[in-house]
Amino acid sequence: ARAEGDPRRTLLDDHRKSRSAFLSGHRGAGKTSVLLSLIRQTELHEAPDGSNRDYPGTEDRFSKALERLRKRIKWLEPIDLEPVPTPFSLLAGILVRIQEACENMVPGRDSGTDFDRPPVHPVFSDAMQSLQTLQADFALAWESNLLERREYLDPDTYSVEMMRTAQCRLGLNQRLNRILDRIAREMFTAGHVSNPVFIVTIDDFDMHPSSCLQILRLLRMLSLPRLFFLMLGDLQLLEMMLNLQLTNELGSLCGGVRPEMMSWPEHELAQQTGAIAATSIRKMIPPDQRVELQGLRLHEGLLHRPVDGVDDGLVRLHEI
Repeated sequence: ARAEGDPRRTLLDDHRKSRSAFLSGHRGAGKTSVLLSLIRQTELHEAPDGSNRDYPGTEDRFSKALERLRKRIKWLEPIDLEPVPTPFSLLAGILVRIQEACENMVPGRDSGTDFDRPPVHPVFSDAMQSLQTLQADFALAWESNLLERREYLDPDTYSVEMMRTAQCRLGLNQRLNRILDRIAREMFTAGHVSNPVFIVTIDDFDMHPSSCLQILRLLRMLSLPRLFFLMLGDLQLLEMMLNLQLTNELGSLCGGVRPEMMSWPEHELAQQTGAIAATSIRKMIPPDQRVELQGLRLHEGLLHRPVDGVDDGLVRLHEI
């Protein structure tokens, strides 16, 4: 079904697909190392060295597939969920990273002063203006505090603001898809990558408990051919967080969460909470960078050589 008056916008997307992958593993399993290896392999211009001993004869086929990926993939700056504030706007972070990737495509954009930089092509200006307009509309549609300001606004002003917010939400997915198609078609015409697919990496996905469910719902909404999401985290820990959030949402309908409504054993909750705390402190303050001062033990104190001005520290305390 297509929207009346706009043949480009469909009311229902019959080609909607999930465009995401989740790399799961416990703390220290090597998820970040796998990600860095994947980025290096898909950004290199030369074919990977070595051969596949388990499946001989597949080197050429693998190299050709990898080369096709290199020509299409554009990695965006990773999003680390652990240090981000609450609430966190994922789509705003994605749009900013796409804008940065486009700005890096302009030769000499980061060098020189404002007077000797090369002129910006009109295509770049138009594409950036469309992307910035979408950013503003998204902020109005999803980050607005209109409900909180309702009691301070007169009915006419509130009605206008409410209609404006609803208009910004209309067709947001389709608008973003058209803008990404335009950016890929008009801006990525030179260089190694053409007709790109933007890869959004979300690290420590399970370290932001208050936002993980909202982020998963947003990723489900953003089914765009130009965007692919790679999430890193512990899937078992994420499942526990989703259980707790959904239990809290359902419990709010009946006046609060009761112990019999919990779908996760309490001892496992305590164990996972302790694991999260231990992981956080280990990542923020690595063990090799800690210096711990121990308390002075009794026999160490007795071996101390006090300086009293007479013996000048030649006699130990236990001798005195």
